[in-house]
Amino acid sequence: MNSRRKILLFFVLIIALATSAIMALGTNPKNCRTFSGPCTGFGSRQCVTAPESFTPDAAIIEQCCNGWHQYPWIEVCEGESAKKGCGFCFW
Repeated sequence: MNSRRKILLFFVLIIALATSAIMALGTNPKNCRTFSGPCTGFGSRQCVTAPESFTPDAAIIEQCCNGWHQYPWIEVCEGESAKKGCGFCFW
């Protein structure tokens, strides 16, 4: 592995760790629940499902990711539309 790649991977790791720390420190005054799936590693497709809202008859939604080192997530907050996306991961 060349030195540029090592430096790039180091900075990606630092950014991921800093983002996780900031999110952990933040407070969430809304009633929200986050659903997350497993890490894709080197490109295996991973999916997560969640209810679209907190109502008993809510539809089920799905989020899938298939890029390198991604995990699927869905955030459901009371009174809002569900948000979904792919985050970065290493394992």
